[in-house]
Amino acid sequence: MTGRELSAARIRLGLTVAEWARMLHVSEQSVYRWERGDVTPTSTTGLVLSRVVPAVLESPATSPIGRRVREALQRGEFAALVELIDATR
Repeated sequence: MTGRELSAARIRLGLTVAEWARMLHVSEQSVYRWERGDVTPTSTTGLVLSRVVPAVLESPATSPIGRRVREALQRGEFAALVELIDATR
């Protein structure tokens, strides 16, 4: 997953850097660094993003999966989010 893909997924979901950071429980600086390609997400965040980003890029944010991904992210339901994405593949 590249910085461009991370940025594209965030934008497709209609999120600002601040919103994306808050949903993922990381700093805005982390999001900026990921999107520039300076560093890669690690641990749980990396796992979630490795599933979320491809799913979001494959379907419009306004599609049912796009809306459900955004809702799960907003609630911080990472396990449910990964299950949701896996079920749609």
